[in-house]
Amino acid sequence: MNRGYNEAIIFALHRLHDESADGVLILASDLPLVTAGEIDQLVRPAVSGAVRVAVSRDGTGTNGLFLNPSDIIAPAFGEGSAQRHCRLAEAAGVNAETVHLNGLAFDVDTPADLREFFALQATTPVGDLSVGVVPARHNLKLSR
Repeated sequence: MNRGYNEAIIFALHRLHDESADGVLILASDLPLVTAGEIDQLVRPAVSGAVRVAVSRDGTGTNGLFLNPSDIIAPAFGEGSAQRHCRLAEAAGVNAETVHLNGLAFDVDTPADLREFFALQATTPVGDLSVGVVPARHNLKLSR
């Protein structure tokens, strides 16, 4: 039974709960321009009690969410999620840090986004797109 994106993430977080982890990164899969450097900035070392929100281009969505510890807030993706994640962090007694980076912000949600991505590819030398590849095991959980 598919109960939705947020429920699936919460299920995974409970299954992968590990006290030794430095935090958990939840990253959208529709980010063709994200770089390893941007991911590093999003998950850079943080004291316990950190919430970082990688904001979409329109300023409303969440394309990446770093939580330390993993259960500091419940993921609440969907329309208006960037502000919602910040409010949840505030309610948990921590400040959410918003992260605005081009590759993390550029998601492909609509046909127009896909056309824009193809146009970027056509006008940008291949090596300059800097698409970063992160092994799947690092997309969800970071270990010390």
